[in-house]
Amino acid sequence: MVGFYIFLGLALVGMAGFFYTYFQSKTFKESAKKVKASVIKVERQVSYDRENNTETVSYYPVFRVRYNNKNYQQRSNVGQNPPRYKQGDQPVVWFHLEPTGDYRIKETGWFSLNFGWVLCLAATAIMLLFAYYFYAQLP
Repeated sequence: MVGFYIFLGLALVGMAGFFYTYFQSKTFKESAKKVKASVIKVERQVSYDRENNTETVSYYPVFRVRYNNKNYQQRSNVGQNPPRYKQGDQPVVWFHLEPTGDYRIKETGWFSLNFGWVLCLAATAIMLLFAYYFYAQLP
C-alpha cells in the first residue's frame, strides 16, 4: 500500500512539472520572436568519465542577435557532436527580450523547446505504471 502512495505522489509531482514546463514553453513561444542570428563561435567542451576512462566532446554554438540596434549574445545550452553549426552560420532562433533588459535565445528546433515537458510527461506515465502495479498487488 505504501508503494502505491509513493508512486502516486511522484506521478502528481511529475504532472505538476509537466504543466509548469509546458506552459513556460508555450508562454516563451508566444512572446518570443523568430530572428536571424549569427554563430560567432563554436565552443568545444570536453567531459571526462574517470570511471570508464573515456572523454566526450560536445560543441556549443554562441549566437549573436542584433535587435533594435543592439547586440545580444548567448551560448546555447545544447551541445552536439558533430557540431550542428559552424562559425558564420546564420540560423533562425527564438529571441525574447524582457522589459528588464534580460533576454533569452533558444534554437528553433523541437527539442530545445519541448524537452522539459516531454520528459516530465514520460516520468509521470512511468510513475503511474508503478502505482498501478502496486495497486494491483493489494489484496
